[in-house]
Amino acid sequence: DAIVQGLGQCTYRYVDYDGRKAAIGCTATCGQTATSLQARDNSDEPEEITLELSDKLCILVTGNTTCENGTVILQGYLGNCTHGVCNADQTGPPITILGSEETESLEGTGEVDEQESK
Repeated sequence: DAIVQGLGQCTYRYVDYDGRKAAIGCTATCGQTATSLQARDNSDEPEEITLELSDKLCILVTGNTTCENGTVILQGYLGNCTHGVCNADQTGPPITILGSEETESLEGTGEVDEQESK
């Protein structure tokens, strides 16, 4: 993909669930210097594009509560990201996650080989 090469650092939001990182929103925001077809017309954020995540643990958030001390309680369903959408089975009671959202850089976005062609 030509687009992958233009991506800078990509970060996504997640919460810690049972020792694993569960993405929230299933999209990553990438800093971008080169203009691409996905660049937005408005000039507010010309250097950010959104990357859709796939095959990543995620939480489909159905509700959240922020406590006075800043702690966030999320309710939702566990699922997997598919093309930027969190596919979760919404049968049964939702899970509750106590914890603040964090962001992390994506490692190895896309299937780009480490070797550079010269």
